[in-house]
Amino acid sequence: METLKETIAPLLDKALLINLFDEEETLHVIDWMQIEDEHDELVDKMEGMSDEEAEAYLNSNESALMQICDYFMDDECLDRVENGEWLPFGLLGLTYKPSSYAEMGNGGMLLFDISEDEENPAIILYRDGNEEVLAESLQELVINEVEAQ
Repeated sequence: METLKETIAPLLDKALLINLFDEEETLHVIDWMQIEDEHDELVDKMEGMSDEEAEAYLNSNESALMQICDYFMDDECLDRVENGEWLPFGLLGLTYKPSSYAEMGNGGMLLFDISEDEENPAIILYRDGNEEVLAESLQELVINEVEAQ
């Protein structure tokens, strides 16, 4: 997993466009492992709270993980992420510096398919409940940095 984190590191916090099917789409690269850690810290703060208190706390402290799961994934995708088959790394169709990942009109997400090869995983496009292998590796994708507006 550390290798994948190193692979995406140069793309984090950059304004990016990706060419998908001869169309350019904004790409926001995320560090899923960091997002999971931040969510775990949030959950740890709820220890000892009643169900009502925890629900109220989460309503005002929604994590990036919760937003991504709610707006980019369905149950099938979430199961594959939780089972360690897929690793999310890119969100499509957002502004360059999103204040939230809660976006109904998003363009889907990109995931590493680590179920067979963790070192050089294929890239999955997941949107609207459909999965498609985009490339056999990240290096095959056409990703360009642009000046954020």
